[in-house]
Amino acid sequence: MKDLISTTNCDNCFILCILQSSPSYRVFNQTSGEICFSENDLEALVKSIEANEKCHFNLIEVVFVSEDEILKINRHYLKHDYVTDIITFPYEENRDSLEGTLYCCYPKILEQAKAFSIPVQREAMRIVIHGLLHLAGFNDKTKEEKETMRLKEDFYLELFFNEVI
Repeated sequence: MKDLISTTNCDNCFILCILQSSPSYRVFNQTSGEICFSENDLEALVKSIEANEKCHFNLIEVVFVSEDEILKINRHYLKHDYVTDIITFPYEENRDSLEGTLYCCYPKILEQAKAFSIPVQREAMRIVIHGLLHLAGFNDKTKEEKETMRLKEDFYLELFFNEVI
């Protein structure tokens, strides 16, 4: 389907709005390195989670950033003074049209992959799945929620890698 375009004239400004009529999944690399995660990977994860969690993602952006950038985001928006692997910003909380941006710290992903002796792509996938599950309404504040989240991450990792191989 073609995107719908609307315009708004607001005093001395002209605003062009593009209304998505189909889902959009984008991956951005703001690091100096090469990442091992593509828009095709994102779309496959999104479709898998949609089918199993009975939700719909309309707009998903995954942004790979440096440790400095994730720290700035964490300090500014969450008032936390530490580097984390992912920060998820939801835009819509309607399960029929989930939207959000996932900021993923690529150096942290590299560090965790090495610490757990797993491929970097697998750890990047886990982190993105984690963010998508947050958008779908899952939390990880309690011990039980963390366990549920980890089981779901493992489930979607296995689905992805079994379909790819």
